[in-house]
Amino acid sequence: FKLLYNEISIDGIILFATREYDDILSDIIDSTINEILAEEELIEFIDMLKFYIATEPIEFGTLNIDVQSDGTYRYYDKEYNDITKEWFEAFFNETLDVDASEDEILISTLVTRHPQEIIIHNVHNTKNRKLLRTIKSVFERRVKLCSADCHLCQS
Repeated sequence: FKLLYNEISIDGIILFATREYDDILSDIIDSTINEILAEEELIEFIDMLKFYIATEPIEFGTLNIDVQSDGTYRYYDKEYNDITKEWFEAFFNETLDVDASEDEILISTLVTRHPQEIIIHNVHNTKNRKLLRTIKSVFERRVKLCSADCHLCQS
């Protein structure tokens, strides 16, 4: 076995050996950029909703939202009367969006009905933690998370 060259191309070895790492790093950078852009869009959306909420009159007193074990929501007024059907009807009368998800209905009705106070029960059943953070960000001091000793949370 005879060496034809007395030199080793370090640049070539590094380029060859790191090509896969470059692809992985490029994917990570692209993913991070997309996450940052999505976060910026969410912040802009929350700011827009906050402005809208601040300029519109309150249309509803206390709203109790009970998160069911399957992640769906039941709506109750201050006296714990079930108003879920009323809230769904209000949403569908305003939007006519029959394909809307439970989360879309929740955020849309909160924005359009402007409750003075929002009490969320059984938070541990929440499937969409990002939606919960968004609601708390938009409505700020109006949102209260229920303690586990209330009658809705115990039933």
